[in-house]
Amino acid sequence: MNLYHTKRQQGLTIVEVLIALVVLSLIMAALVSALRSFGRTQAALDNVTGRITSVRQLSSFLRDSIGSAVPVMGATPDVIPGGRDSGVNSQNTLFWSDGQELIWAAPLAAGERFGGFYLLRMTLVNEQLQLRWQPYRRVQKWDDWDDIKPHVLLEDVEEIEFGFRPGYGEEWIAEWGGAYSNPVSVRMNLKVADRYWPELVIRLDEGRGSDI
Repeated sequence: MNLYHTKRQQGLTIVEVLIALVVLSLIMAALVSALRSFGRTQAALDNVTGRITSVRQLSSFLRDSIGSAVPVMGATPDVIPGGRDSGVNSQNTLFWSDGQELIWAAPLAAGERFGGFYLLRMTLVNEQLQLRWQPYRRVQKWDDWDDIKPHVLLEDVEEIEFGFRPGYGEEWIAEWGGAYSNPVSVRMNLKVADRYWPELVIRLDEGRGSDI
């Protein structure tokens, strides 16, 4: 029996070991790359899922609260910016917007310890969509808002735009105030973290103002 042939069958040459290591390295590199891609894909999916969840939650809240806005009349105009110079008087409904913020009155219910008829104000401050609310009173002033801690609805909001439809079939307008009824529809556009959210259109209960 050939001695060299016997040793050749019992072990591997240096060249074969090097080839095996190179192949193993390529396999490990491909595996690491695949794991990184999976991680980035998972992170992207989490971001998308989180954004969709935020859109749904905020849209649901706004549809409920703005959609149930009550056309209150006889309220003091001092509760909105500009006070009595705004053109709002006691014969107008308490629904106001300059296209960038919104004030409305609506019933709210959130558990046993929080519920009733509230005045709400939503505005954009330092890229935060903030909401303040206070119990509705017949006599209220704009300064009352300063003592209310805001609740942050959404972060990284770069733009906000409202639109209002006075009646069905009519054109959208950018501001609302000094009217004898609430609009029949409100639309809202948001730009959040360089992305535009789907346009939110909210239908309000049609009705002229009433005293509360």
